[in-house]
Amino acid sequence: MNIFLYFATVFIWGSTWLGIHYQLGNVDPAASLFYRFMIAALIMVFVSLFRRENLVYTARQNVLFASQGVFLFSLNYWFIYQGTTVLDSGLVALLFSTIAIMNIINGKFILRKQIDFVSLLGAVIGLIGIGVVFIPGINKLSNIHELGAVALCLIGTYLSSLGNIMSGINQSKGVSVIASNTFSMIYAALLLGVFCVAKGTQFNFDYSFTYIGSLFYLAIFGSVLAFYFYLTLLGRIGADRAVYAMLVFPLVALILSSVFEGLNLSPNIVIGFSIVMAGNFLILLKPINVDALYSRLMRCKKTDSHEA
Repeated sequence: MNIFLYFATVFIWGSTWLGIHYQLGNVDPAASLFYRFMIAALIMVFVSLFRRENLVYTARQNVLFASQGVFLFSLNYWFIYQGTTVLDSGLVALLFSTIAIMNIINGKFILRKQIDFVSLLGAVIGLIGIGVVFIPGINKLSNIHELGAVALCLIGTYLSSLGNIMSGINQSKGVSVIASNTFSMIYAALLLGVFCVAKGTQFNFDYSFTYIGSLFYLAIFGSVLAFYFYLTLLGRIGADRAVYAMLVFPLVALILSSVFEGLNLSPNIVIGFSIVMAGNFLILLKPINVDALYSRLMRCKKTDSHEA
């Protein structure tokens, strides 16, 4: 079961980026996002009712739910969808993997957490890897659109990191993950609907098999099941082991992008990917307690001196 949960999480996370690629074209990205999270929100409501989750919360708690919905299920994806109109989905997934770096930054300035040296080193290595992937291709003025798409994806990634923090705050207040996600997806869908109306978005629809299939895949698998699989895995093997799925899903995304989008896995992409994954690996390591290590070395030194 653990093997199934792990690989199901990795494959779904890695394949959703290709699903986003198939959402782009005839329908405005904002409208596609609205459809996606309306479907996901309805599913989550039925799941919450079936599980008899508490669905009565204070106005203040609903503000936190809405904040999570803004950062994790709506605004962040709008930036990422816009970036995917220019970049191949595998490269977008690679950019999104830098959320580990964003979590360090937000943990420091929002949650007041200390930055571990190893994690900081991993963040620097990850940024170098991103540079190796993208800088060689940005050598002409015509590629300024690619540079802008990279910026949009990184903004979306940072907003996703803020959404993770909001989710953590909701959980710290005793709210179940299913309940917080249900409300957050409802607020996200409402926000996207208002956004579409405000910008004059046409609520058209693409009835092709590709669009409908990718829409329901993103709503059901990408927005509901992947999260359930990951949380179940986390409960069975622990967060420190389950989180290593982040190291694998960009590889799945790159392979799928090379097969279905014709992405050329050039040497700079392969090398840059390896560097980014090495940086993520360092970030996911347990922090090194320097003081405890120093005290242990001093005790060993005193013991050796006493024996001598």
